Amino acid sequence: MPDASPSRLSRLYTYSKDSAFDAQENFTIEALAMAIDDDAGPMVDALKRLNPQEASRVGLTVQEGRTIRPSTQVVLEGEGRLDLVLEARERGGLIGAVWVEVKIGAPESGNQLDAYRRCIAAADYEVWLVTLAPAALRDDVDHLSWNELYRSARHPRNPQRSWRDLLAFLEEQNVSNDALGPISDAEAASLEPAYQLAQKVSEVVRVIHRELPELFGEEFEATGLWWRRKEGELMNFVGANFRTAGELWGQGNALRYGLTAHDGRAYWTVAVQPGRSHRKTEDRARKLAAEAHFSVEWERPASGPSILVARTRATAIDSHEAAVDWFRSRLRELAESRVLDVLVLGHGPAEPGANT
Repeated sequence: MPDASPSRLSRLYTYSKDSAFDAQENFTIEALAMAIDDDAGPMVDALKRLNPQEASRVGLTVQEGRTIRPSTQVVLEGEGRLDLVLEARERGGLIGAVWVEVKIGAPESGNQLDAYRRCIAAADYEVWLVTLAPAALRDDVDHLSWNELYRSARHPRNPQRSWRDLLAFLEEQNVSNDALGPISDAEAASLEPAYQLAQKVSEVVRVIHRELPELFGEEFEATGLWWRRKEGELMNFVGANFRTAGELWGQGNALRYGLTAHDGRAYWTVAVQPGRSHRKTEDRARKLAAEAHFSVEWERPASGPSILVARTRATAIDSHEAAVDWFRSRLRELAESRVLDVLVLGHGPAEPGANT
């Protein structure tokens, strides 16, 4: 049996001294192990699809009375360390194990896999050797890609928090994301509706953009609150947001307006975000927002990226004209509040007691 490994906190402390690349890989391994410990299902499903016979041979199934226990940085005496070990256990003890060599971008180091095979030959339990990497390390070892694991965790399951955190980390580190997967029938069928949606939202954003100078006044002209360049560039900006964030909105300085997603639903939205404003400026804007009179559709988040947010269900508005009217009303209320004066122009209503 492999020797016991040190605690996770000890390993994470050690990794903090590694190079940036090694720290990224080791951190990813620990995050994956914690996700598997919370719910082995996504990993088991991915491995079963990879090689059902091998998965069955080592007892890799999630069932009553059987547990899948992950361990990381497991020492193999005289042969280095295993990145990740998944042990299938029942009350009677160990049934089998999957030994996983994990890579983010580096190739095989030396003859790691041959060393692991020597240990497997001497093991008194069933072992399956697998690599988890962007691409196969060797033709003679079963390979699970990060993309396959990503899809296993995300679709069609509702992953636990630890898996969601891992998936977000993989996206942030450009290891895997939905864009790297194959196109499904459902996605292909949504192509025409997605195009129609983008056209409808773009037309609303276009109209509102044209009216911003009248709504807020010429004092804002040089502030970037609206696009002074060609309108087509704004439309390209809206399309870029759709590709990167799955939302359709225009933005100028501290103002956002368009279609956003919230709790799995689509909303026409106006939001005020301070961005990189000085903390005192943001605090004054929040204070002014809290004191201003707004319709019930406005929210005043106590924290987060937005100072003010107004939303309405997109499907509850039955025409282009009604959507434009909704935006006009919200933006007039925003202009009257003078919140953008503080954030964008650097001044607003005089403070009580201030000299005039």
